[in-house]
Amino acid sequence: MTAAAAPARPLAPLLVGVTGKLDLHGAEAAVRAALDLAFDRLDVHCPTTPKVLLSSLARGADTIAAEAALARPGWSVVAPLPFSEALYLEDFEPAAGERLRSLLAHPKLRPLNLPPLRRARGGEPFQPAELTRAAGEPNDARTEHYEQAGLFVAERSAILLAVMEAVEAPGKVGGSARIVRHRLAGELDEIAASIERRSDILLDPVRLVDRRTGPVWLVDLARLLSDPGAPMAALMAWAPDDKEPQPLGDNEAARETLRLADGLEALNRSTAKISPHRWRALEKRAGPHGGDAASEVRLARLALSSVQGDMTGRVKRSIWLLALLSFAAILSFEIYIDLSALRWTRWFSIAYAVLVALAIGVYWHAIRSRWQRIAEDYRAAAEALRVQLVWWSAGLTGREDRVERHYLRGAHGSMRQLRVFVDHVIDAALLRFGPPPTDPAAAEAWVGTQITYFEDRIKARRGELALAEGASWFLFATSISMGLALALAQIDPILEAVLAFPVAWEEPIRIAGLVAGVGLFAGLLLAAVRRRLKSEEASVAPSGLLGGFALALGLAVLGAIAAGGAPPDERLEHAMHWTKELIAMAVILPAAIAGALRYVADKSSWAAELSGYEHAVQHFRRGAAALAGARDMDEIAEHRELIRALGAEALSENEAWLRSHRERPLEPVVGG
Repeated sequence: MTAAAAPARPLAPLLVGVTGKLDLHGAEAAVRAALDLAFDRLDVHCPTTPKVLLSSLARGADTIAAEAALARPGWSVVAPLPFSEALYLEDFEPAAGERLRSLLAHPKLRPLNLPPLRRARGGEPFQPAELTRAAGEPNDARTEHYEQAGLFVAERSAILLAVMEAVEAPGKVGGSARIVRHRLAGELDEIAASIERRSDILLDPVRLVDRRTGPVWLVDLARLLSDPGAPMAALMAWAPDDKEPQPLGDNEAARETLRLADGLEALNRSTAKISPHRWRALEKRAGPHGGDAASEVRLARLALSSVQGDMTGRVKRSIWLLALLSFAAILSFEIYIDLSALRWTRWFSIAYAVLVALAIGVYWHAIRSRWQRIAEDYRAAAEALRVQLVWWSAGLTGREDRVERHYLRGAHGSMRQLRVFVDHVIDAALLRFGPPPTDPAAAEAWVGTQITYFEDRIKARRGELALAEGASWFLFATSISMGLALALAQIDPILEAVLAFPVAWEEPIRIAGLVAGVGLFAGLLLAAVRRRLKSEEASVAPSGLLGGFALALGLAVLGAIAAGGAPPDERLEHAMHWTKELIAMAVILPAAIAGALRYVADKSSWAAELSGYEHAVQHFRRGAAALAGARDMDEIAEHRELIRALGAEALSENEAWLRSHRERPLEPVVGG
């Protein structure tokens, strides 16, 4: 597979690593059968997802796994070689060497020569002559390069296939048992730790951050040798928290090992469903695919953003629908309780139950579909990938320039899984395609777009918050004044004096009075919201109190209208009754609307987002000024350091955004 072979759509591949014994004691056919069963399991579980096998092509298990993968549709192989082909062939007999050359020439295989380790003293990389195999003499440097290749495969794999005895203790440097131990527990002994420090390709984590760990599928060679005809019985699942492997059946251990595969499959299915017209627009935004890792990540990021946009729209609609159903349920309940004297209001008790059921149904469907979690994860992943692209553009391509060193460090649970997902997408691009090109101008342009983005978001969030807070506080104050009006309405002489005028009016004048009261209330509400939009400190409570009394007067006129059909000598009494009932309802409803607005603002995390945007934009403004100075001085190192710092700031804002949304899951707020 050449570096320029770009797929039509960047379906995120599942990276499957393999490590195993050189000597299989004649069980090659049984090992091939067990590996085919493992590959079948992956193909059935995630049929949309392409698979890439990472194999160093050593004799025995590595070679058998590579041949099995190359024979399957939808599979390809990346071969991380410990050193050059010529040096590698020194460990192969002639027949095995021809087999290796045949594999390296396969069109679905991409060889990847890992960079040499650095010497412990001096830090200079080993030269080829120092890695030559000497007959009958050990070469520790050569052995360490084998271990580097094994650790590399273990770090990059979503699932690591190990062909060895389950009880084998880690011993020989470069051996499978040591690689499996590192994969499951992240443990490095003194030798492995030294190799990691002297490597330019292994992901040496920052202090206090766990090393990459992940699941292992084990082909237990001991079981296979005892019963070659039962390869399925030799397949075991081994999760990092398990003390020992368990059978690879339909069990929790097996499901735990497939969590990342599930996430990749979900993304790939969504990517495959993007319409051709929409996909062409995404490709136009991404630009031509240059056969490099950056082009692939750029397309993958846009696909994530596209799917995330759909999910975000569904989440927003769910939030607003839940708020609307909440208000409608409260309104139905109030009508049923406060107007119970009317026979037709009994239907509102049924409406209340139906609205509550609908709200629960909307909530259940949204949770079951995982729209909120997917939207949040995809948005966070897309932004993390954007930072990686910016760093690559600035020439920051070393192992210390990976977003995983700054993003969600020490995270657990679903957030750790998100971090693993981002790492996997980056790894897959780097393994399958050429190195990312540098473009310092693109990195600087990103700073400008970030400033514009944050400024736009700040303006939008301030407006949304002002609207929600201004309207909700106005309505809360309205409920308070309506409560006072209800208390005054219980004093019959006062209510009689108020209703004496509208009861005596003609019908057109009553309607005009009702419109005037409601219009005054609406005008006060709009004025209060406008004041809040102009100033966050503007108080809207006095307007809300006044608006409540205006609404109460309007409802008094409505009570007079409702009593219009009564006999003249009973109209005042009927008007008093209807006015009390209407005001009693209106005590609750403004607060219910205010609560719905607060629910939307809280679940949408507008306040938390605004705080994060305001913090981030200041950093980027300072960064833009510093970059201009570095450009004037032509300081490449300073330029890169500034881009690195700004990228870390963007990742910090991204993480804060994600955590703020994780704390605000959807939940229904209906009730009477």
